[in-house]
Parts: sequence; C-alpha cells; structure tokens
Amino acid sequence: MPSDHPRTRRGKARRRNRQQENTRRETNSTESSESESNGGLLKPALVFVVGTVVGWGAYLFSTVVILSSPTDIEAVSVTGLSTSTTFWIAVGLLAIIVFAMLVRPGTVFVGWLLMAGVVAVVASSGGGWADGTLLIEGLTLAFVAVAAFVKMVLMLPDWFLFAHALNKGS
Repeated sequence: MPSDHPRTRRGKARRRNRQQENTRRETNSTESSESESNGGLLKPALVFVVGTVVGWGAYLFSTVVILSSPTDIEAVSVTGLSTSTTFWIAVGLLAIIVFAMLVRPGTVFVGWLLMAGVVAVVASSGGGWADGTLLIEGLTLAFVAVAAFVKMVLMLPDWFLFAHALNKGS
C-alpha cells in the first residue's frame, strides 16, 4: 500500500489537514462577506474619527489638569468636583489613553497627527497662534512622537526578521 493511501497514517493526516484548510477558507469567506454586508468601511471609519476626537480631547484635558495642578489649583477644578477628584479623573483618563496607545500605536499616531494638522490649519487660517493653541499643538505633537516611538519599537522584531532574511539570502 502506498504511503499516501487513505488508510495509512500519513494519508489520514493529509486528509485531516485538507478538511481543516477547507473549513478555514469557508470561515474566512463567511467573515469577509459579513463584514461587507455590515457597512463595509463606514463603521470602522466612524469609530476611528469619534475615537480620535474623544481620545484627543480627553488627552488634552487630562494633560492640562495634571501639568497645571502643582502651580494653579483653581485652574484645574471642574464645576461640581473638587480639585483632587478632577486630578484623579485626569490621571485615570491619561492611563486609559496610554493603554490605548500601547495597544494601537499606529492608529493613535495617524489620528492625532491628523488632529495636529487640523489645529494648525485652523490656527493659520483664522484663529491665530495663541498661547493655548501652541500648548495644544505641542502636547499633541509630543504624544504623536511617543506613539511613533512605540510603533517603531513594536516593529523592531519584524525589521530584525527582514534583516536576517536579507543576510541569509546573500
């Protein structure tokens, strides 16, 4: 009996692998057709825009609160909340945003770079470069730089594999 015969161990393993591959293909085609029928790119684009604006606003609020709390206690109070409560809410928001940046640094990088561009266009064309606008732009670009650094660090294993493949091929 040849080794590829359906009754041999190798033949059974190949048949099982083919069945698993066919099941995987059916699952992937079902998922892609479901994502196309569920709105396609509209939902991810909407989530990206809303998440970027909300995250960016929360970041600016929390950073301004945390940076100004040692010097000007009254500037960081939110109506109805004590200054210490406002400070700890800002710290919590900043922790959530940093976690999101570590999970999806590329998304944060692209989204907040776009927000920095929007601020620059608005300041250049209409509002002018006030101290607050410069502070917002500086904070945004600082966080974009951190997100870019995290993205580069996360890509290092891929670069090492690419470099290793180039050296191996030579």
